[in-house]
Amino acid sequence: MPTYRESRLTCEKCGHTFDIAIWAAIDAYQSEQRAELLSGSIFLHACPACAHRNRLEYTLVYTDTERKKKILLDAQEGRAELFELGMVEESRSGYDLRLVSTVEACAEKIRVFEAGLNDKALELWKVVCLARTQRAYAGRGITELRYLPQESAKYIYLEALRSKSAEKRTIATLAFPRAEYEQFLQTLLPHIHKKDKHGRYVRIDSTWANAQEGRALSIKAGGLSQSEPRENARFQSKERGAGYCPQCGYALREKSRFCSQCGHALFAKATHSAEETLEQEVEETRLLLNKLEIYVREGKLTQAELRHLKSTLGMD
Repeated sequence: MPTYRESRLTCEKCGHTFDIAIWAAIDAYQSEQRAELLSGSIFLHACPACAHRNRLEYTLVYTDTERKKKILLDAQEGRAELFELGMVEESRSGYDLRLVSTVEACAEKIRVFEAGLNDKALELWKVVCLARTQRAYAGRGITELRYLPQESAKYIYLEALRSKSAEKRTIATLAFPRAEYEQFLQTLLPHIHKKDKHGRYVRIDSTWANAQEGRALSIKAGGLSQSEPRENARFQSKERGAGYCPQCGYALREKSRFCSQCGHALFAKATHSAEETLEQEVEETRLLLNKLEIYVREGKLTQAELRHLKSTLGMD
């Protein structure tokens, strides 16, 4: 049940002290508070004296009873253990418990669950998509992909973001084939379906996904070579024969000459010779092999998995 308490806040601009509501728990069915949590406005408090909007983030729990999800926004990191008391029964009843540290991550997690996506598979898939995006937008400083809800049966949309310190964070909105995610999910499902510890909130994010990357690479080699980030700047789709604009990431019609979203000219004359292209591919293969060797040394891959991966990718 949604709960809140009254508190006092001193305006950082004029020093006036006024009452605010601090929410300890929000339920998905409470549409007003849910919308404010998604936008982040629930943490903004307008001073009645000067109208300055003060931002105060705090720890709260979001519950989606229908989907059996609980998300703990631990804005004051280190308080998660206090909220894990009494969570054992919920997790035994089939609830997935997730831990996030930022308002943006909480909003993304809510949207992912409401879209019916598996957050573990999505985060692992985003590692692959991020590598492809960084290749297509080299030099743009892209460090993160964030799920963006769109009603599409064919695509899953991800925002390409730069670091939080950047003046302009969002670089592009990119469309990736939903079928690729579904294939990724089906291949990885037996390996990621392990139930979490009862009563413990689990952090499933890019840090978690990168820690699993070595294992995921060997799994992908068994049936997901299409997901390996070795496609060109237009994210060419083998199934559709079409692709995505390298400028804005918009999905293109087959045989398009210009992007209908931003007007970018497509399929420009190649500037590299066949020899230069071959040299680039050889260099990319060498770098990938070096990365795999690092995984072996770090214990993320066994020698047997490395040999299987090399054989599958034709690197013997």
